[in-house]
Amino acid sequence: MIAIGIDGGGTRTRLMIRRDHEEPEFIVVDRSIKVRAKDYAASATALHGILEEVLPGAVSEIRAIAIGLAGMGRDEDQMALAEALRAVPELAKIDFVIDSDAIFTFKSAIGEQEAGMVLMLGTGSVCLRSEERRVGKE
Repeated sequence: MIAIGIDGGGTRTRLMIRRDHEEPEFIVVDRSIKVRAKDYAASATALHGILEEVLPGAVSEIRAIAIGLAGMGRDEDQMALAEALRAVPELAKIDFVIDSDAIFTFKSAIGEQEAGMVLMLGTGSVCLRSEERRVGKE
C-alpha cells in the first residue's frame, strides 16, 4: 500500500511517498498540478503523469493521496478536482483529501486543539489563527 502527501506549488510538485512501513521518500518534480482557469482535468492529467513517472508500475498500489494546493480552499473546487482525478481510470479507486496549502500548513504546524498562528508569504499571503479549544467544565 502507498500513501502520498502532496504540496502542489505553482512551479513544482513536492511528494512525500510512504510505502507500507518503509521510511517516507521525498520527491520534487519541476511540474505543477495547480488548477489554472478552473481546468481541473489538466491538473488531474498532470498528477497522473507525475505519479506514473515517480512510481512506474505502482500507481495501482496507491490507496490515499492528500493534496495541499493553492486556491483549493472552497468545497466546490475540492469536489471538482476530486471528480476530475477520479475520472482518470488509474486514479479512480484512490481516496483523495484536498484542501488549500494554507490549511494543511496550519494543521501541521498548530494541530487541531492548540492555539496559534501561521503567516504564509509568497505570491499570495495568508494568515490563519486559532484560539485554544478547551474541553470539559472550567
